[in-house]
Amino acid sequence: MKIKDCLTYCSSQEVSHKIVDFFKQCPARVQDCLNMNRISKGKILIHCNTPPHTVYFLLKGRLQIFDEDATEFPLCLFEASPFEIVGDYEMFSKGEYSISTVIACTDCICLSLPAGIYRTWISSDAHALFLRTQMLMKQLSKQVSFERRFLYMDYETRCLHLLLTECRCHKAVNGQIRLPVKREELAAKAGCSLRTINRIIENLKNRGLINLCQGKIQISRSQQENLLSMASSSPPAY
Repeated sequence: MKIKDCLTYCSSQEVSHKIVDFFKQCPARVQDCLNMNRISKGKILIHCNTPPHTVYFLLKGRLQIFDEDATEFPLCLFEASPFEIVGDYEMFSKGEYSISTVIACTDCICLSLPAGIYRTWISSDAHALFLRTQMLMKQLSKQVSFERRFLYMDYETRCLHLLLTECRCHKAVNGQIRLPVKREELAAKAGCSLRTINRIIENLKNRGLINLCQGKIQISRSQQENLLSMASSSPPAY
């Protein structure tokens, strides 16, 4: 599929510019191997601990990258948005198997390319390789920066960040975002006990910052803004 034919599926002009720039020197024979994929919310693109066969270029939507082995529950490492590339990290780190699971957290549109063809092309295309290296460095730097700040947050602030991350993955219904995340999962991600998470959730409910419906957390737009304000202004705990 030619790059010019896929630009109508991009969600913004900025994404279109990045795609054109990345594939600027891509040979026609490689472009012919590109496929357009419409991916439904919840579909797994890449399974952890399996050989990477396909590289995906995200044009529209959001993907979540999970570490299946970090805790009892899958741990979300980061969220990918257009124009991100997934499925080639193992090539750069010389890994034989995928180290994470990639799931569509919204309906997505991706370009896909067989991993072998991608490897042969990008290793000989200095321009694309340089851009991809830049993307990886920014991504890793952002992760390290957040993990460093997350380490020094108190448990409530960690919980606020986790709830806000969940909010971005779900749409509001009747003005409320209902979060399917389990409290055990929140505890694992925050690095604290279930008892601590239960206490934090109860405290947030009593302060009117979240709602509970049959034990499930619900958050309105105004509550989300209040949580964001709290998470942004909370000092780290040393």
